[in-house]
Amino acid sequence: MKAVVDNQRGFAMLSVFMLLMLALTLGAATMTFTLLDFKSTQHFATGNQAMAGTEAGIVDVINTINTRGVVNFQNDVITAGLIPTSTTAVNGYSNVTYQLAMASGTNTWTDGILTATGNAALSAQRVIKVGLKRGNLTGGPGALHLSNDAAAGSFAGNSMTIDGNNWLVTDITTNPPAASLDATVASRPAISTRNDTVTTQIVTALAGQGTITGLGSAPSVYTTAAGSTADLQRFVDDIMTNNGAPGGCNRSGGGQDYWIPGPCSGSTPPASQCGVHCVRQTNGNSGGNGGVDLWGSLARPAVTFVTDTSARLNGGAFGAGILIFSRNAVFGGNFNFCGWVLFLNPDSNGITIQGNPSIYGEVLSPLPAFTGGGSISVKYSDNCLSIADGAGVNTNPGNLPHPVTITSWAEQ
Repeated sequence: MKAVVDNQRGFAMLSVFMLLMLALTLGAATMTFTLLDFKSTQHFATGNQAMAGTEAGIVDVINTINTRGVVNFQNDVITAGLIPTSTTAVNGYSNVTYQLAMASGTNTWTDGILTATGNAALSAQRVIKVGLKRGNLTGGPGALHLSNDAAAGSFAGNSMTIDGNNWLVTDITTNPPAASLDATVASRPAISTRNDTVTTQIVTALAGQGTITGLGSAPSVYTTAAGSTADLQRFVDDIMTNNGAPGGCNRSGGGQDYWIPGPCSGSTPPASQCGVHCVRQTNGNSGGNGGVDLWGSLARPAVTFVTDTSARLNGGAFGAGILIFSRNAVFGGNFNFCGWVLFLNPDSNGITIQGNPSIYGEVLSPLPAFTGGGSISVKYSDNCLSIADGAGVNTNPGNLPHPVTITSWAEQ
């Protein structure tokens, strides 16, 4: 009887031991799967963070490009080094970063390829390749854009109207030009700047200097971070190349105008036959009153580059398209223009207003340089910017800076 009891006790101990081993095994398995689930959740979270970092990089690129616009993607974005390639932390999340790489697309003028790599903790990484393309023209930053990062010059002694409301221009040969307000297009700033410091300086300088109206309350001055002075020079280089004059207006000798690529047919040739009109000496500087300068029309907008560093314009001159001044200009009498007007390197107070010039579209200058006793009118106009965009030979459609759009998106 005792032997039977001992055998039963041995069986009970074995059963308890087996149950204990089973419990330990199940516990270990549960802990392992719990740990794996925790790790999986961690990797899922950090993977999402890496993806968010990648998308933040793409948004950063789009915003950076579109505040300036693109004429030539290769020149304005890639060669210019507009997009930084160093590792960048997402604001507020130091452990989430992105790195960017840009390359040209099939058409180096209009297309680009962005590769954005996002990184997060636990070696999480996501890579997205995005196709970018120069899109449609969407207008400019304001009626007058100041491209320097520091203000110099002034609006001394000038009675001005700078208007960021949109004007529709139908005739530039009359005085004043035939134009009407178009409320279907949102108002722009009268004056746009690159940073808040310049904005504050300009608002102070404008006290008592005329009518500065447009977006918001007067004076309508806003920071837009649009094109820098270096950007403007690149845009001009792009425009010259796009219209058959990659070397610019570089002929020497004589005071006569010439066209590149030229020659042109007829006394008022279509811009599509002429490319760039190079003006060595304005008629106002040629003596004997010299007649007036006629630089394109609404029907035949031209690309005009004035190399005369102290250009003087007589009353009655007009034009349409793109007008580039290499340095200073004196406006006498009435001068009407519809399009894009750029002053590349004016002296302080180097834009002298002696008459009543009217410019519709957009004026770009490194600094506020208006002086004199006349009265200049600069009014924003979408239709004049469209006219400028189509001026000249225009081998790659569109002369002005355009925003980019996304054409493809693929995770690598």
